[in-house]
Amino acid sequence: MRIAVLGTGVVGRTLAAKLDGLGHEVVIGTRDPAATNARTEPGGFGTPPFPQWQAEHPQVRLMSFAEAAAFAGLVLNGFNFHNARA
Repeated sequence: MRIAVLGTGVVGRTLAAKLDGLGHEVVIGTRDPAATNARTEPGGFGTPPFPQWQAEHPQVRLMSFAEAAAFAGLVLNGFNFHNARA
């Protein structure tokens, strides 16, 4: 199944990695893919910078929110509560 996970934080990464491991075609959506790929600081809860995480999960592609939603048959919200309600 083609699945988009919106959000590159801990929740989004956890969902994407698990779904990828189950054999699904997974993308992660972000506001600005170039900025996300340029990050060098660790993520929340000590997660590695996104480019390092993605190198460990090469099948999971990064796209803009719009591209990810258009790609997928199922879209999951991986935002934290504060950002999801804004």
